[in-house]
This record gives sequence, structure tokens and C-alpha cells, in this order.
Amino acid sequence: RPPPLPHTHPPHTTLHTPSTRPHPHPKGPPPTRSVTTTTTLLSDWTRTMLLLRNATTAGGFTAAPPAQLQLLHLHLRRPMLLRRAWGARAANQRQHSQYQNGQGRGRRSSHGYSSSSSSSSSYSSRTKFHLGVGAAAFAAALSIATPHDASAAAARADGMSLSYKMLEEQDSVMSAAIIRMYESDRRFTEVSRRATAAILKRDEEDGEKLQQGIDLAIRKGVIPKYITVEPVCKITVTGKTAEQVADGIIAGLGSAANSGCVMTLQGLSGTGKGTTVAMLKKKLPNATTWSNGNIFRSLTLLAATYAEQNNVSLAEATTPKLLDSYAKMLTFGKFNGKFDVKISGLGLEYMVSEVANTVLKGPKVGKNIPTVASVTQGEVINFVQDSLKIMTADGVNVLLEGREQTLNYIRTPHRFELVLNDVNVIGMRRAAQRMGAAALKEMKDSTPWWKTLTGGPSAADVKAKLDEVLNKMEKEDS
Repeated sequence: RPPPLPHTHPPHTTLHTPSTRPHPHPKGPPPTRSVTTTTTLLSDWTRTMLLLRNATTAGGFTAAPPAQLQLLHLHLRRPMLLRRAWGARAANQRQHSQYQNGQGRGRRSSHGYSSSSSSSSSYSSRTKFHLGVGAAAFAAALSIATPHDASAAAARADGMSLSYKMLEEQDSVMSAAIIRMYESDRRFTEVSRRATAAILKRDEEDGEKLQQGIDLAIRKGVIPKYITVEPVCKITVTGKTAEQVADGIIAGLGSAANSGCVMTLQGLSGTGKGTTVAMLKKKLPNATTWSNGNIFRSLTLLAATYAEQNNVSLAEATTPKLLDSYAKMLTFGKFNGKFDVKISGLGLEYMVSEVANTVLKGPKVGKNIPTVASVTQGEVINFVQDSLKIMTADGVNVLLEGREQTLNYIRTPHRFELVLNDVNVIGMRRAAQRMGAAALKEMKDSTPWWKTLTGGPSAADVKAKLDEVLNKMEKEDS
């Protein structure tokens, strides 16, 4: 047992039994005893934990100075001291009551004067309550004292470790850390190579299908064949966080963001378009994102409803004339104080925001949307262009991310494209995202409850789980 240290904390608050009243017993009232209050005790614990935190940011508790470890040991013994103090207080109160009732002197015990069974019960429940509060506060203080912020900062600095706190964020910083940790790992390289090939192939296939829809719209005369596209500002994202990329785009927007504008963001899958748009939405004033998905779903709902009402096939319900009529059943504007799309036609009366996760996600729409989307590219482009004019006139900054084929038909001088110095980084990012998500899920399911009290698993635990997940991914993708 380490030797006790001199007490240097502020004086404890004390509770005293009355000692000024006249007492019938010739020897006077029982001796006054002091009880350390729980508030001061918890303050001492918290102070000790914060001292330890400052002393252990680099090496954990083993790096704490011996003096501070002795102080911690003293506080760990406090529950026993608290129990004895409360026992003495309960006994004193009971004995004092006996004196006042003329019942004579009580029998002394090791902790003070004895008490009845009711006092013992009161002492027991009171002690349990304060010990419970003390244990909870100690666990919270221990969690505060655990140097996860320091380990996270160290991980960001050396790039060769990843804390559990960073893993929980599931952001671009986490992905970058995983890439730095595994970029020379044969398993990671192979998984990333396969991911890059799959993403580029899918992008090419999606681009071909999208271009077919654009060509169809041109043949129908819905959109013009020749357009003038404003210059596109290319931003290299290699080695940058989403916040750094967003700051570059905001600088490019200049004063336009103060009055409302349309910004388009294009690039290959995996370059971080979605993450960047989310960051821009946080940073820009009065900003909102636009998704064409609900417009395609609304047109699909109308086409499928027409086919049901007229007992015709979906192909017969998607002629150019009918598609034009469906587009006129959609109205964009402010409804009940917010921008929304109203569906009104064929007996349907809906606000898109109210049915986006119900009717528009139902089987009638889900099974038919690929067919309808392939023939409504032009109608959607025109609807979006008109809606954007309404929003920017109201001072809104509208953020659109998507594919070049569609965005070329959106008129705006604020056009950006995310590019990478090495296309293989796309696969690395996707692999890192998969590893991080899988590792976090498995660790949440398997981490003992007591580890959560001290801030969660260590960086070594995170590394071991990432290795395990990477082994699984290598086998699954082979």
C-alpha cells in the first residue's frame, strides 16, 4: 500500500450533530462526528482523473508519476472511508435520540454508538446510494482521463495508427488514415485494385445508359442537341480532406454564395462528391442539395398509374406526348413555407416531401423506375432547370452533384470537377471505407461493457480488427 500523501484539497464540508442543546445524561451528549460530503468526494475524484489525464497523454496510466498514482490509490479507498463515516453518523443520530428520550447511554461499537435495526437499514441504503453515485462518477472521470484525444492527435500526426474515436467518425480522415496504414500491404493493394476496376467499369456502363437517354431526348426535341457548357474548374483531391476541398470550392464561388447560386459538382465515383457536398451544405449560408431521384420517381408513379387506369402496358404509357403531360402535373414552388414538389393529376394529390419514403418507395414505383428513367432524361432536365431558377431567386445556394452528361444541361458559371492524380486511389478509398465500416460494426458488437467506461478499445485493438476484416475482404473478392 503506497504511503498516504498530505491532503492538499479544499476543506471538506462537514455535517455536525447538535451539541448545544441541554442533555439529560450527566456525561453530556455523544461526541460530535464529521462526515465528508459526497459532493466534495466526487470533486476530488474528478480532479484526480484530470490530473492523470494531463500526465498520461503519451503512454497511458503506466506513465503517470508515482505521486499521482498514490493520490489515485487514496481515492480508490474513499468508498470504505465513506461507508465508515455514514455508519458513525447514523449511530450518533440514533444515540442522540435515545438520550433525548431518556433511554440512557447506548453501547459503543467499533464505528461509534450502536443503533437500532431501522438505523442500520437507513445506514445501509444511504451507503449504497452514495457508493453507487461515487462509482458512476469514478467511471465517468476515468473515461475523461483516458487519453483518446491525444492518441487521435498522434494518429493524425504519424498516420500509422487509428484510434477507436477516429474509427467512430467514419469520415475522410478515417479513410486517409487506413490508406496510410495499409498502402504497402499486399492484401490491401489487391483489394483496392479490384475495387478500382469495378468502379470504372460501372461508371462507363452508367454513362453509356445515361447518354442513350440524352440522345433520345434530343431526338424527341425535348432538349437541344448543341449546348455551350461553361468552363469547369478542376480540383485535385489527392491528399486532401473533404473540408479542404470544400474550402477550395467556396473560394471559387466568391461573393455569389451571398446572394444565391447554383453549383454543380462532377467526377468519377469514389472521388468524394457526396462527402464534399455534405461539407459545403454545412459551410455555405442558406444551402440545400438537389436530387433528381424523386423527380424520376414522381414521373414513374404517374406513368404506372396511367397504365393501371387505362389497362395498357408501361411502354404504351410512356409515349412522348404522355410524358410531356406527366411533367406538367409536377409543380415546384414554396408550399407551407418550404420548397417542395406537388404531384397533381390522374386523381393523385401528393406533396413529394410527404410521400418520399412511402408511396415513392413502394413496389409500383420501384419495379418500373428503370424503364421510365431511361426515357425521361430530357423532361427531368427541363424541370430541374426551371426549379433552380426559382430557388436562386429566393437567395438559396443549390448544390448539384452528378454525372457530366446531365450536368452539362444545367446553366451555371459555377462548375467544379473532382479529380485524382492516381485513379487507383478510388479503389483505395472504397476499400478503406469498407474496412472501417465493417471493423466498427464488429467492435461495437464484441467490445466488453467495461471497456466502454474507459473510452473504448485501444489503437492496437483497432489495428487487429482491421487486419481481420482485410483478410475477410481478400477472400470474398477473390
